[in-house]
Amino acid sequence: MSSVNIARWVKKNASLAKEPVLEIGALRVDEFVDIRSALPHLKDFTGCDLQAGENVDVVVDMTSDFSEIEQRLEKRRFHTIYCLSVLEHIPDVFMACRNIDRLLMAGGILFLSVPFVFRFHAYPGDYWRFTPEAVLTLFPHLNFQ
Repeated sequence: MSSVNIARWVKKNASLAKEPVLEIGALRVDEFVDIRSALPHLKDFTGCDLQAGENVDVVVDMTSDFSEIEQRLEKRRFHTIYCLSVLEHIPDVFMACRNIDRLLMAGGILFLSVPFVFRFHAYPGDYWRFTPEAVLTLFPHLNFQ
């Protein structure tokens, strides 16, 4: 799920994305913006979420043991990962971020959006708000620009 502003940001930076691509939190919900459709030049695109549904290719919990995540994603690593307006909905955000980091290829790109000040919006829960320092702590191996 992501907002119209995030969709604009994704389109503006589309040339940075390279295959293979993973979208975490790909299930269509009320406020859904289809990132996959915004990037038609990318064909090797996998959408994952906690439950099956429209836009979801693989059902996987990013807080699972990494061996289960690897099995569900067929041991793939991704050059580009989109995790847009998702982390605030994950109770064990620390485990999820470690697993996301492990799925990203060396030199890969993580497109990440997280709320700092935003209304409560449960999908299914709403647990976190993030500062820039929190993001750096969650992804210590990445160089954010």
